[in-house]
Amino acid sequence: MGIPLPLTLRRAPFPALAAAVCLVAAMVGVAVLDDYGVGYDERATRELAIRSVDYVLGDPNALHSSHDRFYGVAFELPLLLAERGLGLRDSRDIHLMRHLLTHLFFILGAFFCGLLTHRMFGSRGLAVLAMLLFLLHPRLYAHSFFNSKDIPFAAMFMIALHLAHRAFRKETTGAFVLCGLAVGVAANLRIFGLLLPLAVLAMRMLDLWHAGDRAERQRVLASTGAFAAAALTMMYVLHPYYWANPLRFIEGLQVLSQHPTAISTLFQGEAFRSDEVPPHFIPTWFAITTPPLTLLLAGVGAAVICASGLAHPRRMLRNGELRFRFLLLGCATLPVAVAIALQANIYDDWRHMYFLWAPASLLAAAGLQWLAGPAKPTALRRRLAYGSAGAGLACVLVSMAALHPHQQVYFNQLADRRAPGGLAQRFTMDYYAASYRQGLEHLLERYPDAVLQVRGRNRGGNLARNREILEEHDRRRILMPPAWTAEFLIGDNMRLRGRDMPSAPVIYERQTYGSAYLQVVAPKLVWGTPWPDSDSYRKAHLSLPRGGALAEAHFDVHLSNGALYYVREGCGPVDTEARFLLHVFPLHATDLPAHRRKHGFNNRDFDFDWRGGFFDGRCITQEPLPDYPIARISTGQFVRGGGPVVWKVDFPVNEK
Repeated sequence: MGIPLPLTLRRAPFPALAAAVCLVAAMVGVAVLDDYGVGYDERATRELAIRSVDYVLGDPNALHSSHDRFYGVAFELPLLLAERGLGLRDSRDIHLMRHLLTHLFFILGAFFCGLLTHRMFGSRGLAVLAMLLFLLHPRLYAHSFFNSKDIPFAAMFMIALHLAHRAFRKETTGAFVLCGLAVGVAANLRIFGLLLPLAVLAMRMLDLWHAGDRAERQRVLASTGAFAAAALTMMYVLHPYYWANPLRFIEGLQVLSQHPTAISTLFQGEAFRSDEVPPHFIPTWFAITTPPLTLLLAGVGAAVICASGLAHPRRMLRNGELRFRFLLLGCATLPVAVAIALQANIYDDWRHMYFLWAPASLLAAAGLQWLAGPAKPTALRRRLAYGSAGAGLACVLVSMAALHPHQQVYFNQLADRRAPGGLAQRFTMDYYAASYRQGLEHLLERYPDAVLQVRGRNRGGNLARNREILEEHDRRRILMPPAWTAEFLIGDNMRLRGRDMPSAPVIYERQTYGSAYLQVVAPKLVWGTPWPDSDSYRKAHLSLPRGGALAEAHFDVHLSNGALYYVREGCGPVDTEARFLLHVFPLHATDLPAHRRKHGFNNRDFDFDWRGGFFDGRCITQEPLPDYPIARISTGQFVRGGGPVVWKVDFPVNEK
């Protein structure tokens, strides 16, 4: 059974065929390598590798002071060694090298997916399709360039599954040692990697129970001991922080199983603490961000395996293909159950559990194999099954091309992509902020001769990281000013338009499914130029109505052309340091965004430096008002960080 292949490919050994598929994938990866931005965690993970090397070379404090010391360096250390071995010094070269090796490791995971599928089902065509299913997950594909944590773990999980299947078929000590080394590496990469050695040990206990004689029991015990020793050795060797005291592993297990740092995460339109997400958080994210084809096939595969277990319950307990398929089912479901039970600290989307994609891809292969029919299916049934799978993969490929290079914002049709408010108001779109690179590149192209003062709002530190992957002459043109003195801000839709910068002019944005996941705004463009001078502010002041201010306080407040203007005579920098309070009460409550209706007003607080300036001993700033009828406005200034209100006025507007 299999997909019709060219004669030369049918005659080639399957590993050669799988290698050819991976070679094509690698060529595509190299071609698009320089399109992707830098992920939020890249600097921290590289720093951990540097600290680990310093620790090994004799600095005892190098890791002790690092809050990331409990993370393993099984992948980061080779990246650092490659960087130093190649003599890379420029930040752009370092990032491109890291992205290339991370992506190639992802492709290596697909290679072992093909080998395992071919060994399990005996179909070359099905194995190739399984490789493509593994590779063509839009989110994982984008992350395979800039996420050196979760993607290597997903690939290593697949490699370990392959070696576990091989070990149980061969039943040799050497095979189990190799399997132990692989699961040790996986456990070093992510704490959930401990699932694999526990699962293998549980299966070996079943083999010991079913052993027919003393010699067989001794053989099982010997191979099991060799497996455990290899796994523990690899976990220890690859984690320098445990070298001085192996008991630190217990502390690390406690920390990593319930990460102490909680963040706010947007899910289904509500903000949750990451350690208080609802039980359906991971299943929902998996369901709405996985290609429908794989969801369907994996569901069929899981159902078929369960039905086979009910039909042959004793076969589930003995070494064989059915038991291993139940292992895959357990690897795809038990981690989710454990995370829910422990109320694990899960950050945005399901990236901490991208390793679930390894068993899910194999379950999808099992589902496709069942749909294609038994060992000798009719040609029509086989062609329908494989043809449908190929068409589904083609649709996924089209979606990936349309989203390039931001496949990390992919959602499928289950996410209700056209719902009111858009996806950006209900889910985090680009948690790793890798799209910031395209925002910087747009500014460089739009203002080719200017030195740019740029800040990032969401994951602000990642703007500097994405600056590092640009060409050196471009990096010199981008400055990161302190506080809010920037001429341009880059961030995602929710934070720029809905909270911090609701009325800033958007000069560039990237959208998908009608929702903006990247925006570049120029706060001071309201004066007619992104670089206003004293003449710009003076002209704006002269254009204000001569009838006096709506409110007189520390700042006089004027209303003109749908915007509030704040003016102060004899103004100094100290007068502008406090944050401006601005609460807009609409005439009709339905005009408020859904998340503000319980408050009764729209919060549009802002800072002077966003669009303010000085002229003739005065200072002036403005804030455009919403375009709906307004009943009342409350405005003033307050000290940041919960400090006192400096001044405040309330006044009716009664006009649009």
